[in-house]
Amino acid sequence: HIYTPVTPEKTTVTTFVDEDGNTVSPEEEGNQPKKDIDGYTYITTNVDEDGNVEHVYAKTKTVFVDTEGNTVSPEEKGNQPKKDIKDYTYVTTVTKDGVTTHIYTPVKVTKTTFVDEDGNTISPEEKGNQPKKDIDGYTYVTTKTEGGKTIHVYTKVTPETKTTTSYVDGDGNPVAPSEEGNQPKKDIDGYTYITTNVDKDGNVEHVYAKTTTSYVDKNGNPISPDEDGNPVAPSEDGNQPSKDIPGYKYVTTTVDKDGNVTHIYTKVEKATQTPQAAAATAKAASAQSDKALPKTGSDSGILATAIGSVLSALGLFGIGKGRKKDDD
Repeated sequence: HIYTPVTPEKTTVTTFVDEDGNTVSPEEEGNQPKKDIDGYTYITTNVDEDGNVEHVYAKTKTVFVDTEGNTVSPEEKGNQPKKDIKDYTYVTTVTKDGVTTHIYTPVKVTKTTFVDEDGNTISPEEKGNQPKKDIDGYTYVTTKTEGGKTIHVYTKVTPETKTTTSYVDGDGNPVAPSEEGNQPKKDIDGYTYITTNVDKDGNVEHVYAKTTTSYVDKNGNPISPDEDGNPVAPSEDGNQPSKDIPGYKYVTTTVDKDGNVTHIYTKVEKATQTPQAAAATAKAASAQSDKALPKTGSDSGILATAIGSVLSALGLFGIGKGRKKDDD
């Protein structure tokens, strides 16, 4: 009986290691395929002369860097997605040897200032390009850009000064209530407008003079008192119209430079009855009496008495006239 030696079957194993040979997952018997290992990325597989399999992995991580490789956010384990990072803008992602690298570029920081026409700040600076806004006490003028900076320019508003209009006499005494704002002159009863003054603050002052109305004769004398001593037409405040005055006839009106009114009158003389007129009156009365009354003795006596009275009057008139001639 002839025999040949049997070569014992070799047992192989599969290992899972990192690039430094450190085990990242338990060893398995036989030739096992690569597998997913949390926190690691498969790199390559090696088989030795005995048929042992070695799957090599790299530890995975995610880094966040700028275009120059500077870290802009802390490293994170595993494959993490990109994320928003303040003051940076995402550019791209690169994966190599289990390392995910998210690359960012810095955002150019801009700011907005609010200044007056001399460049003085009138409101706090703000980040980014901000629109113009309302600022109390200022009016927007224009916007300009310098080196990525937005500059809103304003001009200071001069506060409006409130003015008043007053109405006074020549001594500064009020003759009508003051009014807000610049008001025109107006008619004021009893006063005449003279002039207008405006002070340095824009306040308006209309000056007036008190007026009176007088009633005089053609010689400029006030109308004489009546029989009881009472003024027939005393002076009156303000500009008054002409009026009827017993015993006087209105002639004309004058107004002086201060607005005072003078109404001029002439005295009306009472009519004097001449002897001829008296005789005519008596004759007319007699004729009227003849028509109205029956002719009796008594009536004749009345008529005779009336005629006698007229003749007496004529006689007296003659005597008076004669005396007047003697006096002459």
